[in-house]
Amino acid sequence: MSDKTDEKQKDWLFKKGQSGNPQGRPKGKFSIKTRIIQRLEDNPEQVEEMIDYLIKNQPALVWQMIDGKPPQPQPEPEYMAPYIINITKAEEKK
Repeated sequence: MSDKTDEKQKDWLFKKGQSGNPQGRPKGKFSIKTRIIQRLEDNPEQVEEMIDYLIKNQPALVWQMIDGKPPQPQPEPEYMAPYIINITKAEEKK
């Protein structure tokens, strides 16, 4: 972080060397991914049922999980925007 950035920071914003979330995730709370994995480990017979449900109700999500998220078009930086330049032959002075 530069000195100028430090000067702009408000007193109540993050301080250097201090976590933005000092208490972290509360104990006993799990992400949705962890909960799904745990449920499938506890009930392996539900795997096929869940796959069938996803294919029927969320086909785009299934394709995204298989192929990954398609690349998103990135906007061109302004300095790379196309310019039209007209080139004309200068008239000779007489």
